[in-house]
Amino acid sequence: MNSNEAYSRVLIDAQLAAQGWDTQDQNAVRYEVSCADGTRADYVLCDRHGRAMAVVEAKRFSVSPGDAAEQAKNYAKQLNVPYILRIQSVDATH
Repeated sequence: MNSNEAYSRVLIDAQLAAQGWDTQDQNAVRYEVSCADGTRADYVLCDRHGRAMAVVEAKRFSVSPGDAAEQAKNYAKQLNVPYILRIQSVDATH
């Protein structure tokens, strides 16, 4: 993980924690979840039973929100997850 990704992960983890997600509990929040096509979803949020319920895809501001949403939809379909969330992260280089 490069420094920009690490910085973004810290910010996103803080946002998730502020909304009540326990980012240290892998039954609640999973990172870099592998999909059938070999790609990886940035985050998968799970219900209290550990069932995946939302894919979170983080992208730099320079990436089209539509492109990020399509990518998240693809992950959600592969993982059989009903919801997607897209986060435009801060680009630490600007």
